[in-house]
Amino acid sequence: MSYYDEDGYENPLSRIAYGIVGVIIGIPAFLFGTYLLITAEINYVESVDMLDSLKPSIKEADVNHDPQLDNQLVYYQDSIKTKSILTDEEFGVGGNFIKLHREVLMYQWRQKSDSKTKRDFDGGETTRTRYYYDKEWNSYIIDSDHFEVQNGLYINPKKMRYEDITLTCDEANMGRYKLGESVLKNLQYYTVIPPSEFTKKKIIFMEMLITSA
Repeated sequence: MSYYDEDGYENPLSRIAYGIVGVIIGIPAFLFGTYLLITAEINYVESVDMLDSLKPSIKEADVNHDPQLDNQLVYYQDSIKTKSILTDEEFGVGGNFIKLHREVLMYQWRQKSDSKTKRDFDGGETTRTRYYYDKEWNSYIIDSDHFEVQNGLYINPKKMRYEDITLTCDEANMGRYKLGESVLKNLQYYTVIPPSEFTKKKIIFMEMLITSA
């Protein structure tokens, strides 16, 4: 980890001006935040009341299709099955899956900072800010152009080498019930797939590229 220090001075008049601006902005922000909080609580209570009112009308279905339950709220529990084969061609991962999701992380520079402020004899303040630079895995691009220290050492790529993807099967069923597209889209229960030999070799190659960069 590397770090760099930077000192900044603020005179008394600037501190007073910043304080006044902070009060002017802070009061409306506080009122707006309170409004959002109250609105969220009201929506939550209304949602709970609506679900409670629907409970008596929910009926339990079984594996056999009952026409009398069409267009009604039903409860049904079973395993989801599909005949689809999903494959991530770039990493050689595939199989009989309902959904296949690739999550991409990139090892890149991140800037962190902390500041310490001291009061000067003239009433002003001197702030020393220390900037730290270290590498970590992230799912998004960190723009190194905005780093405080620009010495050519802490440069991140402008784009990901690979992107996140989500593949979804064309058709899936629970017993005799066919799941709609919206249901499949909202399924989020994933199991981590161990990397194949092909994937391991690709990851090692990428690590070599990162190390040599």
